[in-house]
Amino acid sequence: MSDAIPAAYAALSLDQRRFCQLLALMPGTACDHVFSPAAAAAALQVDEETADAILDLLCTARLLDRHGDFGQWQMPVPVRTHVRALAEGMADDDRDASLARVVRHYLIWAAELDTLIAPGRRRQAPVFGELPEHPPAASSCREALALLRAWAPTLAAAQAAAAHRGMHHLAWQFTDVMWGYLTRQQDYPIWRQICEVALESVQYFQDPGAHARVHALAGLLDQRCGNLGSAEDHHIQSGRRARQADDTLAQAAAAQRHGATLLDQNKLDEALQVLHGALALYRAAALPHRRGEALLHRHLGTALARLRQPADAEKHFTDAEAILAECDEPYLLACLAVDQARAALVCGQPRRALEYLDQALRLFPEASVPDEAFRLYLSYRAYTGTGEHDAADRALSATAALAERLPPGHPTALLIQKPAQTSSEPSNRPCVPSAERRS
Repeated sequence: MSDAIPAAYAALSLDQRRFCQLLALMPGTACDHVFSPAAAAAALQVDEETADAILDLLCTARLLDRHGDFGQWQMPVPVRTHVRALAEGMADDDRDASLARVVRHYLIWAAELDTLIAPGRRRQAPVFGELPEHPPAASSCREALALLRAWAPTLAAAQAAAAHRGMHHLAWQFTDVMWGYLTRQQDYPIWRQICEVALESVQYFQDPGAHARVHALAGLLDQRCGNLGSAEDHHIQSGRRARQADDTLAQAAAAQRHGATLLDQNKLDEALQVLHGALALYRAAALPHRRGEALLHRHLGTALARLRQPADAEKHFTDAEAILAECDEPYLLACLAVDQARAALVCGQPRRALEYLDQALRLFPEASVPDEAFRLYLSYRAYTGTGEHDAADRALSATAALAERLPPGHPTALLIQKPAQTSSEPSNRPCVPSAERRS
């Protein structure tokens, strides 16, 4: 190690050395230990103006660097190694108090951004009741997603640090404050890390509502990655915990996700039964939750379309669209359009499917890699159905390129590897209207 680092540190005052130690102890990844000025202020228990002055001083001393385009600061690895060694003598109470302030800061910051990503979502983490009156750090869903993408590794490190120090009541809440980002961007490595830590943390306290929430997010992760047996287990466990919490809406949501997983397993009749049970729960709840009902109508429409009952399916899709139009969540409307495209392909209407797929792209152009890969795959199927083979080849090439960025075994990647039609995939066989089927 260069003598410059010990010399620069030794030149600091006692208070400045303590500040430097607290910054070195802040949570972060091993290779990219970054933090925000506001997080530094929380760690040092000073106001942001004072924190800025301290950060500038340490930067001048070459103990800190500015990093990235999001106002981040970084302590270089050699500096952090030297200063953390000197911080070994710091009292555990001081360390933990500083860490708790930092973790709470990151929770509140992420929670504010989540309200922009999914404004109508039910939220259960206590931190959502602590949000300040000032506006969040972003002004739109797109900006919020970009910020969380840049800070996701740091947030995951903060959660892990909290769990390591026994702050499990804080650690589990990262599943709720990062829900919108994880489900929209499908950042699978961070998503899995957040769920693994939270699943362990909730074992340390008896809050069935927290258990239900963590299992719900873990189930969604497994469902998106194609681990359907594990996803089903998580959703069943989420429903049980929601019943223990006497939360009818959470029970309904768990049943809706369970039904969607059964759809992915091609268990159509069982899925329809579970989804109708979820609808009954939504209607029995003391307070309505229109957004949740809309998501349920999406899945009911999908199930009925695959059971070749297009008229009944269309009614549920129409109900979902009417509700979602009031929610100001373009992403969910885009997902609905993709569901309608799949239903159109099942009914042998590839031209109509292409219209829905174009609509999905217009509604949410900044789709995640998995979402865009699947949309392009459906475009390939639709163009094949219309006989536009050049367009089909282009769509297949584009989705194959995106599929290379998906984890092994991802459902969309498997579809591209086997583009031949299977029983669980859209077909071009015309649907028989449900009234005719009954006659």
